[in-house]
Amino acid sequence: MVIAGPFSTPVEIQQAIELADGRISTYGRWSIPRAKVIEFLNDQGIYIRHTLDSLSPLNGTRKTLRQLAYSRLLSSNRSFDIQAEQNSKNDPAEDLPPVLPHELVKLRTAHFGKITVDRHFRQLRESWDEEMITKIEQQHRQLCLANEQEVALKSALDQC
Repeated sequence: MVIAGPFSTPVEIQQAIELADGRISTYGRWSIPRAKVIEFLNDQGIYIRHTLDSLSPLNGTRKTLRQLAYSRLLSSNRSFDIQAEQNSKNDPAEDLPPVLPHELVKLRTAHFGKITVDRHFRQLRESWDEEMITKIEQQHRQLCLANEQEVALKSALDQC
């Protein structure tokens, strides 16, 4: 969906509204033309297109489009408020766990289990059974073993 903006002043927003002949939604410093909202909705598939076609000005088409545009603008406006937490050295405030293969092969399986599997065990239990969770550590062990035995793999991971 195309969003114009950000606008720095209310005057710019008003000018955009006038240019679009009043068929524009605004929120904060952003705007969306009505045609772009309809274009986006039509891209969502046959069900949405047919639902949109069944709406009329009397049963809420304009209100629906305005609300959808407003929701999209709201999320765009709020995304600018997202900020990474950093420490005084401009590093991430929280130590991120190793997740890339070249990082994982440097860990003992017990340490990997503590910082990854144990840390997320409750979340994993929501989707996986004990056997699947146990398999994570087995796969880590297999990765470490392959790194020791396969020269090409070790060489590739050492270059990372």
